[in-house]
Amino acid sequence: MVNQILTSLGKNPLPFSDSVTYESITLLITTAVAIYTAWKNNSVTKPALMSDKIKNAVKNGALTAEQVAEFIDSFSESEGK
Repeated sequence: MVNQILTSLGKNPLPFSDSVTYESITLLITTAVAIYTAWKNNSVTKPALMSDKIKNAVKNGALTAEQVAEFIDSFSESEGK
């Protein structure tokens, strides 16, 4: 398809077939999506890693949601002073 468009515009066609072009573009898109989803679904920054620890502590019962809320409130209040 790409070669047909180039030929109709008076340009030289690409030196490889449409199937190679299609497979290459598909591979690039698949790789980009895989990298994006791996980045999006994994915590890599320090704040994200800490939030995972807090989430797990709440899930395991080591912390309650109220304790987390109190901590956040106390931090927010001290920041405003």
